[in-house]
Amino acid sequence: MTENNNKTKHFYISAILLVALMGTFFGKMGALGAGAIFIAIILLANDKDKEEEETARLIESRIRLSDLRLPANMPFPYAVFGETGNILFYNGEFESLVGDAVPKKNILSVFEDMPLEEGVFSLSFNGRKFSGYVKASEVVDKKKFTDTILSLFLVDVTENEILKERIEKSHVVGAFIFIDNYEEVSENLQETSLPILTALIDRKLNAFAAQAGGLIKKYEKDRYIFITTADALEKLKEGKFEIINEIKNISVGDHLPVTMSIGMGVSDEEVPVEAVIKEAKAAIDLALGRGGDQVVIKTSKGYTFFGGLSGEIAHNARIRARVKADAYAELAAAADKVIIMGHKRADLDCFGAAIGVMAMVRSLDKPCYIVLDEVSAGIRILYDKLMAAGEHSGLIIDENTALPLITDSTLVTVVDTHRMGIVASPKVIEKASRTVVFDHHRKSADYIEKAVLTYHEPYASSTCELITGMIQYLEKNVKLTANEADALLSGIIMDTKDFGLKTGAITFEAAAYLRRKGADSTRVRMLLREDLDSHKAKAEAIKNAEVYFDNIVISVCEGRDDSSIISAAQAADELLYATDIRAAFVLTGINDEVYVSARSFGDINVQVIAEKLGGGGHATVAGLQLNGMEMDEAIEKVKGAISEYLTEV
Repeated sequence: MTENNNKTKHFYISAILLVALMGTFFGKMGALGAGAIFIAIILLANDKDKEEEETARLIESRIRLSDLRLPANMPFPYAVFGETGNILFYNGEFESLVGDAVPKKNILSVFEDMPLEEGVFSLSFNGRKFSGYVKASEVVDKKKFTDTILSLFLVDVTENEILKERIEKSHVVGAFIFIDNYEEVSENLQETSLPILTALIDRKLNAFAAQAGGLIKKYEKDRYIFITTADALEKLKEGKFEIINEIKNISVGDHLPVTMSIGMGVSDEEVPVEAVIKEAKAAIDLALGRGGDQVVIKTSKGYTFFGGLSGEIAHNARIRARVKADAYAELAAAADKVIIMGHKRADLDCFGAAIGVMAMVRSLDKPCYIVLDEVSAGIRILYDKLMAAGEHSGLIIDENTALPLITDSTLVTVVDTHRMGIVASPKVIEKASRTVVFDHHRKSADYIEKAVLTYHEPYASSTCELITGMIQYLEKNVKLTANEADALLSGIIMDTKDFGLKTGAITFEAAAYLRRKGADSTRVRMLLREDLDSHKAKAEAIKNAEVYFDNIVISVCEGRDDSSIISAAQAADELLYATDIRAAFVLTGINDEVYVSARSFGDINVQVIAEKLGGGGHATVAGLQLNGMEMDEAIEKVKGAISEYLTEV
């Protein structure tokens, strides 16, 4: 029908052109000839446009009218459609699947989200799940018109998906459960009450395991192993592991609250069952390194955390310090040299701890160097003092100098951080064969895994406190100079805010030991001085503080250089002492980076808040760094993390 219409139209056009030519030869018909030519041109132009617009439709019509036939026994839904989605052909399986939707004649009216291009995709329809594949093909008719058609293949994978979900739910979950402070609770509980407390804990944990459809076995007085499935784990996540609070609320007379940590490993396609216990061991180590009283779940995709809102649990520090000191002395004695390194933009705790470790290594008659990425404003006074005294000339180096010094026998010692991402030189760790870590911050997921020795105590006030404890108990007598003793004491004073935060008996013992070794509080106070501009910036930040959620304050410290980071931290300390304030967050911007200092008295765990934004620290002292954003955006990020934390408490 279409071809007959075209022939008729072309006949009329030819007739008009003939009349026009005749009019040209006969003057009386000149006007008629010109009009006829004009009309012919318009008709020809319209004919060309319509022909282009209808090409796809004509080809689809030709395909429908062709001898193309689909295999009658094709076992899956199959359909052919044009680039616009118009359905050309389909088989019986496709018709059975879509039913009344076929007469709509457009694939998008059947499957709204289906792509009109070649590729593989997933599809849900009428409660079933399909794996779909679209194949593009080019077609050419007898008149050389070309177009693209698309073939759709659908494979029902509903049963496979159900089976896959069942397998995922049945994945094995292995866990270690530790009572964090069993020894401390036992010491503070009457002897007759301890069996009652132990029985109550066992009863709670057995009920917890039964409810989760798992198996629990006690293998030490304060340690359990627990096996369950991934399906049960999801239910435990929904309940946010309430067992942690149930154990804490056990009451048997007057005693310390019992806290518990759980480390879980999950098997999947990438983690075989035999590796689950290994993953669980890594998870429980991380939980304890973060202060305990929490659940850490390790999968092939990373870590998930629950709890961890209370403070750190202190352990028998003296014994651990002696054991770690002896172990470190053996490692250092076997090395050809020791290279010490802290975190980027070292502060007094970081630099002071490095100086203390250098004194330990010196007593073993081993070469030793400290790697700094820069001399920050926080350590400038101490650094200049040490250089002027000449005690450490040539021993404080940069990355480029350190790398050629490293051999297979070199021992790299990292202080005041355990995170690979913020060390002064990741290249130094990567090249070293043996690494030791000394730190007091709550453990993060990106910890240095290759360490042969780790002394990680989140209960400690500072890394300088840990190093001082090791120096005290090292069998080899360590001789500290007055400047080295000052450096260690300055780190303790800075991190405890003049012994006001996170101090214990060990903290004061360390300070007393350093005082006997020649440290002077007046000289240390001089190391903590700052310029007048920093005082003004800090005062301005305090003045402009904004109250958020009634008892949390947020402020901004004017950014100038890295000294602003110190001013922001000090402003957060000062704001914390305002009446009814439970936590303080002060931000400062340097170039395109925003630094956040967070402080609290412990009832609000600022470390958990900081960790939500990639930071870390302690329950009372934490910090983080936000890159590539404006100050207003950074403030909103911090507020969002605070709000999220408060909903979890």
